[in-house]
Amino acid sequence: MASSSGSSSSSFHEPFEKAYDALLELASKNARKHSSLNESLNARTERLKNVSDDDLHDDNDKFYEKRTEDLEYFLEPIEIAFKSKHASMEERAVICLTSLIGGRMITGRCFEEEEDKEDKEENEEDSKDNLEKEDKEKRRVGGEKTEQTRRERLCAKVVDLLCFACGESGDESVELQALLGVLACYMSRSFRVSGKMLSRMIESVCKCHAISRSETNRGVAKAALVQMIFANFTRVEKGDSSAFSKMVKVSDVLGGGGGGGG
Repeated sequence: MASSSGSSSSSFHEPFEKAYDALLELASKNARKHSSLNESLNARTERLKNVSDDDLHDDNDKFYEKRTEDLEYFLEPIEIAFKSKHASMEERAVICLTSLIGGRMITGRCFEEEEDKEDKEENEEDSKDNLEKEDKEKRRVGGEKTEQTRRERLCAKVVDLLCFACGESGDESVELQALLGVLACYMSRSFRVSGKMLSRMIESVCKCHAISRSETNRGVAKAALVQMIFANFTRVEKGDSSAFSKMVKVSDVLGGGGGGGG
């Protein structure tokens, strides 16, 4: 788990550099098809050289707004890779997101406002809905500026991407990395997920277990699901959404370890 706080091993640059290098290599093999990805990668590789780790680590509250803006910028090629329908690109993108969460480069709260979705469905033609949604978002964070909800939207996008890769990819290597990414999100004490987003994560792991062609991935999905449920009960019992939950051994879940994780 990620508890190495501001050490060099938690470099902001490292996950992006590794992902960018791998994606550039893959995209260059079919430059015409992946021209937008190549363009996005080249621009961000250059700008990444001028970004300070100290400014962007999530322990540094002074740079919170700039950090959110930069994360959105540097995650753009990662999003493009997710939509490429290219398994190797998707896998690199998932690994990048998991590293950023594990290294506490992406932290924050992630939720989906249930009442807003219901309002939108019932009043699809009402142009006031968007204004009401903005008001609700501002109230949700105590009437403060929208920068916090901007981070929450960023976190929600990360969860959506990982859940899609976990339950919809169909590629075994992408599935496995996405399972690890979803579990990293769920178990993180600095990346908080609640509401429908929490359900979506559990559903994606269940779906992977149900439809994956890989016996290994089905086993990992089962272990991840047990871990997530165990962590949820621990947090509810302690009344602390960031309470630490011990890890469950995969061998115990799959019946290879003689005990029940007590």
